Amino acid sequence: MFIRIIILTFVSLIVLFLLAKLMGNKQISQLSTFDYINGITIGSIAAELATSKWEDFWEPLIAMTIYGLVAVAVSYLSLTTMPIRRFFSGKTMVVYENGKFYKKNLLKGKLDIGEFLTEVRSQGFFSMKEIESAYLESNGKISILPKSDKKPMTPFDMGMKPSKATAEATVIMDGNILYKNLKQQGKNKEWLDKKLKENKVNAEDVFLAQTDGENDLSVYVNYNKDVNNDLFQ
Repeated sequence: MFIRIIILTFVSLIVLFLLAKLMGNKQISQLSTFDYINGITIGSIAAELATSKWEDFWEPLIAMTIYGLVAVAVSYLSLTTMPIRRFFSGKTMVVYENGKFYKKNLLKGKLDIGEFLTEVRSQGFFSMKEIESAYLESNGKISILPKSDKKPMTPFDMGMKPSKATAEATVIMDGNILYKNLKQQGKNKEWLDKKLKENKVNAEDVFLAQTDGENDLSVYVNYNKDVNNDLFQ
């Protein structure tokens, strides 16, 4: 019995993997309602396959395959046919524009005002006065169009040509100096000590420190004071 379960479990995992590859990465990232339902159904059938009897082996396997092929067909039709794409994936809805909330669209998206404001704050907007319009995308995310005078000034707007951006390397994490990263950036302990002295901090008090390979060090200290008050409730 145990050997049968082990063999069928591995078979179901292999079939699941092949179906996931066939259906594409969307099946394991941002899912539409159809993709979600299809995914959990296939997973349920795979669990049944792993514990089925030898004589019932083919039934759940065929069912999994059919579900997978249906998902591939729907995905293809969604790419080529607009009505089908809107039916299965949904469409973008405006939820705020010109100082007005579209409550019906919020209700359609099963989104209350508290969740909306949380998403808005997560994108760096702490006042609705900064927002021209907001849209609820088909994947459940909120897209925000800031007001023209609230948009950040870009180097292009100013006619500037800045140097190529580079990723910052972490050289201190939670009070621990990462010497390999420091060396990779062409720096040493003496340089780090000098920069920490300029920032008037000790390494053990630094929660995070990063350098971009130039002569700059961004330092973020560990602040242990509790902040329990919720400003947004």
